[in-house]
Amino acid sequence: MTDDEKRNDFMTREEEILEILKELTEVRSISDTDQERLAEEYIKDRLENQEYFHKVLQYRNQWMGNMLPPAGSYSIPGDYLKRGAVYGLVKGKGRKTLILTGHYDVVGVEEYGNLKDYAFSVDQLLEKISLCGKDGGFDDEVLMDAASGEWIFGRGTADMKGGLAVGIALLNEYGKRMQKEQLEGNLLFMAVPDEESYSAGMRGAVSLLNSLKDQYDLDYQCLIDLEPNFMSKGAQEVFVGSAGKCMPAVFVQGAKAHVGSCFQGLSAAGIIGEIFARTELSPEFAESFDGEVCMPPTWLQIRDRKEEYDVSVPYRAGGYFNMLSFSMTPEEVMEKLEAVSREAVSSYQNKMEQMWKRLMKKAEDSAADDSTAFNTGSEKEGCHGAFVRAEVMKYGDLLEVCRLKGKDAFEKFNTELYQMAADRIRTGEWNYPQATIEMMKAVLDYSGIASPLVLLGFAPPYYPAFHSSMLGKENAGDRWFEVLERAGEKRFGRRMRRKHYFTGISDLSYCGISRKGIDGSICGQSKTEQDKGEMEFYGLHAPLWGKLYQIDFDSIKELNIPSLLFGPLSKDIHQRTERVNRESLVKEIPEIIMEMIEQMFAK
Repeated sequence: MTDDEKRNDFMTREEEILEILKELTEVRSISDTDQERLAEEYIKDRLENQEYFHKVLQYRNQWMGNMLPPAGSYSIPGDYLKRGAVYGLVKGKGRKTLILTGHYDVVGVEEYGNLKDYAFSVDQLLEKISLCGKDGGFDDEVLMDAASGEWIFGRGTADMKGGLAVGIALLNEYGKRMQKEQLEGNLLFMAVPDEESYSAGMRGAVSLLNSLKDQYDLDYQCLIDLEPNFMSKGAQEVFVGSAGKCMPAVFVQGAKAHVGSCFQGLSAAGIIGEIFARTELSPEFAESFDGEVCMPPTWLQIRDRKEEYDVSVPYRAGGYFNMLSFSMTPEEVMEKLEAVSREAVSSYQNKMEQMWKRLMKKAEDSAADDSTAFNTGSEKEGCHGAFVRAEVMKYGDLLEVCRLKGKDAFEKFNTELYQMAADRIRTGEWNYPQATIEMMKAVLDYSGIASPLVLLGFAPPYYPAFHSSMLGKENAGDRWFEVLERAGEKRFGRRMRRKHYFTGISDLSYCGISRKGIDGSICGQSKTEQDKGEMEFYGLHAPLWGKLYQIDFDSIKELNIPSLLFGPLSKDIHQRTERVNRESLVKEIPEIIMEMIEQMFAK
């Protein structure tokens, strides 16, 4: 028996959870960095040193070729940071399986300011918060929670290393029970990277889950993503679904002109500003469902494309925005955005015309005579920019324009462009949205189109909307929520409220294909036809679609696991006051999940 096994053998569940949380929090696994692999290694070592896996993995020669061992690390296909999904399967004699999962990456610590050196130490950070007090900008609620001993502060304690600690400890506990008696069901734990960035971990782990299912003959009953939960109106909110997200990218080309003749040109900044005004926080783009509403679009970046100072109206501008949905497909989003873009162009040109007329009137009113009215240099200027034609085009349509110039030459150019984007993403010079905008610019340059244009596409990431009770499995999400709800009320008097969609975005989007509608169809299409069409449309208009970014919809459809977001009560995720509730972490969540296991695996 190893030293870790001996220590774990005498630890209570509560002690084990707290130890894992503290140690895992100390691992600075900031998202989309190679530091994530440190968390992967910690979790892998922790699992392999559990008594159950230590004994089972002694017989490693059983797993040859493509055979997966019951615990290990699965390399995410094509991941440029070479990260992996860590997993452990305690195998019973039956097929029913519960999955506990979460992500081991965390967001950065810039907002901690002068406390960022302590952000990964739960003990030191608590001490510093208490010492800083109100002078450090902490409000009464934060200071009360810090003094109470009921909350654990630190980056990732809530989102979501607390949940991972619960999952690892429960897997250990279930493994010990399995050694004493052959239990009926199977418990699978999995931790993935990159959820805070592009969800490369969960997108890649879909194939792992399918392989484990086939190899070990598993029947996935439910997946619990141990993400932090929050209190609202006296109840803990538990989610049976997760909102979808796409990220439309907009690239505008105007008509260049000197600022002294600005009405002769067409400002790209002016047009994208009009698009911004019609989309930013617009309820017209926000969906609602059974009393819930997803947040409207908000832009994450918008800027002109000038690389140096000059006195010209901006010729090009670009940006991208966050678009949440409950059921809206990328094609439906694009249709709305095309219409808005046409309105924006028309509105800005009408504004130019009106401003020109007012300017002319102002000049005429102040002129001594007609010969001196509105002179700029030596001649009277016109308002050409208000009348120039501006197109609205999707990225896939621009590709076709380029192919008409010579298909082989363009495909060679596009392949080299894609490789350049891949290289710059791998070196950290570009991120995915930035690479998207740069590729749109490069293809537009290649096309030779010099007239005003609004070019529309999609930047990663893409999250399909997901709802556990819309999988064609007899409202399985609602049924499992009711199990958690009854257990929470019976054991702790904890009230829970079912929510349809988590609007903070989560890995649940890759657990199954769900749609509104009792028969699983919309607009006369079968689910298979619609899913294929959704994938093809998104890929056609997403410059990075392919080796750099892809979603295996067929494998996701094969999973179709009823999934819930259920984890420890928390506050202020992604803020410097991020914290997880100790009682919920070490007692409530583990006990409620164990009750669920008992009911799920009962004969």
